[in-house]
Amino acid sequence: MTALKEKTRVLTLPVCHHLITSLMGNIPENVTDAQLLTLLHPTPAVAGYPRSAAMRWLIENEPFNREWYAGPVGRIYWHGAEFCVGIRSALVEGNLVHAYTGAGIVRHSQPAAEWDELEIKLQTILNALSLSNIDARYKLKYF
Repeated sequence: MTALKEKTRVLTLPVCHHLITSLMGNIPENVTDAQLLTLLHPTPAVAGYPRSAAMRWLIENEPFNREWYAGPVGRIYWHGAEFCVGIRSALVEGNLVHAYTGAGIVRHSQPAAEWDELEIKLQTILNALSLSNIDARYKLKYF
């Protein structure tokens, strides 16, 4: 990629703030959008680094399939493409909702604080689906 431009900004939403970094540049004409996505997904922020070792560890140790979590979400245009990482997502199947969120665990992470953050992130998904007042009829299952 040549002529790389980076732009960082804060996106303020009603329930949180996101630090967004946009990267723009020119890629060689022989590289397709699909090839670029393959190189970028999954990001180290959601899979770990180095990627191959981290992915092996996740496959062997996580008790579930990540399904839609952290997949690229975006659009391909005639003149280019734009994508973001779907770090909060949900899959609705009838009256069953699979909600996905995660935490960035690093060396000095505090497990209790990370768990609290997960609860807040999950609540934003439930609010978006108008499920914020979950009662005893619903069971939340954490992995």
